[in-house]
Order: sequence, then C-alpha cells, then structure tokens
Amino acid sequence: MTGAAWRSAENGITIGKMRQKLALTVLALSLASNATASRWICVTDQNANDLRIVDASTYAVVSIVPVGSQPDGLAATPNGSFVYVTNWSSNNVSVVRLCDQVVIATVPAGSGAITIAVHPNGSRMYATSRWTNAVTVIDTVSNTVVATVGMGGDAQGTAVRPDGSTCYVTCGTPNQVWRFDTASNSVTGNTATGALWPQGICLTPDGSYAWVPNQTSNTLTVLNLNTNTLSTSVGLAAQPVNCAITPNGSFAFVTHFGSNYVTRFDAASVTQQGTISVGSGPWGICASPDGSYVYATNYYANSISQISVASNAVVATIATGTNPWGVIEVDVTPGACASQTATASRTPTSTRTPSPTQTDSSTATGTATPCVTPSPTATVPTSTSSPTPSATASRTESPSATASPPSSATATPTESPSPIGTPPVFWASRNVFTPADARLQVRFALASAGPVWVRIHNSAGERVRTFAPIDAAANVEYALSWDGTNDEGSQVSSNVYVLVFTSRSMVRLIPVAVVR
Repeated sequence: MTGAAWRSAENGITIGKMRQKLALTVLALSLASNATASRWICVTDQNANDLRIVDASTYAVVSIVPVGSQPDGLAATPNGSFVYVTNWSSNNVSVVRLCDQVVIATVPAGSGAITIAVHPNGSRMYATSRWTNAVTVIDTVSNTVVATVGMGGDAQGTAVRPDGSTCYVTCGTPNQVWRFDTASNSVTGNTATGALWPQGICLTPDGSYAWVPNQTSNTLTVLNLNTNTLSTSVGLAAQPVNCAITPNGSFAFVTHFGSNYVTRFDAASVTQQGTISVGSGPWGICASPDGSYVYATNYYANSISQISVASNAVVATIATGTNPWGVIEVDVTPGACASQTATASRTPTSTRTPSPTQTDSSTATGTATPCVTPSPTATVPTSTSSPTPSATASRTESPSATASPPSSATATPTESPSPIGTPPVFWASRNVFTPADARLQVRFALASAGPVWVRIHNSAGERVRTFAPIDAAANVEYALSWDGTNDEGSQVSSNVYVLVFTSRSMVRLIPVAVVR
C-alpha cells in the first residue's frame, strides 16, 4: 500500500473513532430514558475496514466500528449480544460487543477469511477461509480456536442447520457443498451442485433444504438435506451470489452481483415471483428477524436497499461506507455489558407492520435517502473465450497456502499489444494446446488498478499451478504464459484445466484442454 493509501486508511480510522465516540454519547443518553429493544442493521464496509451499525427504524448511524482489513461476512449470536466479522486480508475474526460497539477480541482464522455462521445455541462460530480451504471453529465464550476442519477448494459460504447438528460449506472449485458434524468437527460428506462456482448458501427454517446460488453457471441449486441429494435447479442470470429466506419459510431472495436487481421466489415451490430493482452490484442479503424486510448490500453503489416483503418494493436506500459486503439485522436489548454473554437466551421482540412507503430524508449524518436506484458504476462484460463471468469484491492478499511458483511465472506489460477488448478483459491464446509444441499465452487488462491472481485447477478442482501475484495498473495489458507444468515443475497430464483469474471485482474462469 502506498504512503497516500496508508494516510487515507489512518484518517478513516481516526474519523471512524470520532464518529463512534459521538454516536456512543448520543446512544447513552437515549438508553438512559429508553431501555427497550432496538433493531440494528449491521453491514461490513469492505474497503473502509469497518462495521457500520444503523438504526433500522430511523436509519441514523449508531456507530462505525473499525475492524480488520477488508471485512467480508458477519453473523450475530442468537441473543443479539455479539457480532462476528470475518476479515479477508487480515485473516481473522473481529468480535464486536453490541452493547457498547467495541471490538473485544480478534481471533485468528485461515487465509482469506470470508464468511461466518454461528451455532444456534451461540456456543460456536464457524469461519470459512478460501485460500486455506478450511473452516475455523471458534469457541464464543473464550474466543479461541478449538478446531480447523478441512474442506474442498475455495471454501466460501457457510450455514448451520437449525438443530445445530451440521455445518454446510459451499466450495467453489469442486462445485460441491461440503458438510461436517458440529459435535465431532469431522467431515461427513459432500454433495455436487451440478453447477459452477457455488457461492452463498441459506437454509430453510426447518433445515430440510439448502439454497445455493451458482455464480458462474447462473443457476440456483436446491439441495435436500435429509437425503443429501440435488432437489432442483433453476436457471437465472447476471451472477446469482447470495440468498436469504424469510423466517416463516414463505419467500426467498437472491442477489445478482452482475446486475442491479434481486430475484424473489416462492420458497415452497421454488418459483420465481419477479425481480426488484436495487443498487449496482448487489451482493450480501439478509431477512429481518421478524420477516418484514429484506436488506441487500449494493457493492458499487455504496448503499443498502431495504425491501418490504409485503409490498415487494424498495422502501429505503441507506448510505454505507465504501463497498458494503455482508449485512444482517439484529435485535439488540440495551443493558449492562458485563451481563451479556454469547450463549444467554433472549425473549423475542414484537413484530413490525411493514410500510411500503417508509423513507427518510438524507442529512449530513443521517444515512437514508428517498428510494432511488443508483446508476451502475461498473459493469462485468462477457468474454468469448470463457464461461459467463463471475465476480468477487476486491482482494489485496495472495493465497498463502500454495507452493511458490517459479520466478518466470510472472506477468509483464505487453510492449505493443493488439487490443483484446475494453477492460476489464481476460484472454487466452487457445483453448486446446500441446505443451511440447507451444506455450499457452494469457493476456489481461483491468479497468482500475488492483491485484490479480492467476491459478490453474484440474477437472477435479485441485490446484496445480499458482502464478505470482500481479499488481496491475489500470488499462494496461499484461501477458504471462504457461508451459503445461505444475508448481513442482512437472508436466501435467492430458486433462481439462481451468484458468482462474481473481481481480478487484471479479473471478474469470477459462477452460483449457491439454493434449499430449
């Protein structure tokens, strides 16, 4: 990171602390006169490195809590006392106590910590790590790691069955959902999704089914968790990435990162009921505990869309920090921090009557604006040489669990390139090649500067080659080549391989057949 970037980050933290102190002062005065339960929207601002807490009724910012580097997923304890945040680049989990909005612990997790789920009894949290391909099991009382459970490649979304017996994890490169027993922390099996790059996962309230959006295949897979088989698959579009099911099990919602809309389903029949326009790049999504609203984070628009389940329409657009990612709504009962534990029970609060016209005026510190759909600030074009593109948020750390590639496996700017398209674009010279006769040339260009990682997987999803990370400039074409060897320098066998490009805002998959 440059000196200017460091100064910007330091200023952001300083401003965040100032805002936090101001918000805490206002909150303390409010709680002194009103100790009733509040509903707070918690969102991770990925490139602001904070957890933003917003009052769900007034849309006022309650607090901005600095956490780790590039926060991604988040989850709350059932009693609403704590929120856990996975930090992608700092490889850890921030434990945030909600009564005073303070990080009370930072727990190490695997490389590329991405999503997190909490056991229904609040005793354990489960954090996935993409580069380590594992789940870190953390005790919520001591905030210590108690186990690490190995998964398939690219461990991503996670969810725990309502009875607490099983944890499910989507794994991107083997295109499967893995599961393990939460009592023994031992893997019990996996189920193929029949589609490419399963991303998020959400379970029906009775724990019978798992919904899995597949980002690259543009499909939704529904798995029967009683038989661990594929129940149905639905064709979608525009990179479906995450889902949420209302607490009564009636409706499901799916975000589409390559668009500006959310798809609504009848959950029982898995039937689409139309789309809802939101901001650009919707990624995270959650349902409120009472089922009145659904919240979707708009990554490129820096906002949250609040959707009324009753009216099937956006009723408020809430401003966030830079690149919001995960979101949850938490029922919080103010009280003495010393009395709050992760496993204490709580009494559910009363439900709300949703209002389809609920909006709020924007002020200097208020975060809600009248319902509008922000104009897209980024697009994800298709490529003729690759499957439908997929997307992820910006990443600034390379995998640490891979072998060091040869020094020649680096990308360099092309001196006199013939244009390969309008950035961002990724291109391979051929889809079938014989390493004895030629090298596979790969070229790419980004619309905005940022890191790029290139990996090669075989048809079983196993990683065979990792190129050195590339710090790419904007609108500059880079080139690298592959001679058909793995990280150990041995020639790979005849097979179908997948080149995986991970950049600031997307993942590209290009299939290549090696023939010997």
